Amino acid sequence: MPLVLLTEGVKDEGRRVYWSGNIDAYFYTTNSPDYAQLLLNSVRCAFPGEQRVEVTGPGLIEMHPYRQDGNLQVHLVNLTNPDIWKAPVHELLPVGPQTIRIKIPEGYTVASEAKCLVSERTLPVTITVDWAEVQLTELLDHEIVVFYL
Repeated sequence: MPLVLLTEGVKDEGRRVYWSGNIDAYFYTTNSPDYAQLLLNSVRCAFPGEQRVEVTGPGLIEMHPYRQDGNLQVHLVNLTNPDIWKAPVHELLPVGPQTIRIKIPEGYTVASEAKCLVSERTLPVTITVDWAEVQLTELLDHEIVVFYL
């Protein structure tokens, strides 16, 4: 049974989550949804509050947000496959739809269309208060979604 230690320093020193067991290795070997939830809750505890980027949809998606002059980028990698934790990948399974939401930096606006650099598609952007959102209908292997500021 894993044991967790949660600590919080003085203001602005952050939070820490320490697991006495190797939770990520357990998840790697068992692919248990319980361990996935423990890892997710650990991240949410260590980084409280609203996240600046959210990706929701079916499958296991790796996501990396970036900010450059004039744009915000979200790199997506589809890790959904029958041999998820074993290399090499033998089959790519498309997943979708994926909803990508990104917080608009203060003082900026976002263009009405986002560009997908891999598939060369354009996606309509929905703006809600200070969030920009697009729907990616299908993700095969990877995609880079660019929101222009």
